Amino acid sequence: MKKYITALFCFVDDFCKVAEYWISRSFLPINASFVLRCLNYG
Repeated sequence: MKKYITALFCFVDDFCKVAEYWISRSFLPINASFVLRCLNYG
């Protein structure tokens, strides 16, 4: 079970890194609270 939880967190972390990269390359409006929540995981 712990293995799956770890994998899930790794997936979330990778997703947030991708999102952060996409946001840094983009001027589209985004949900700032979502971004801040993701960055706090880092």
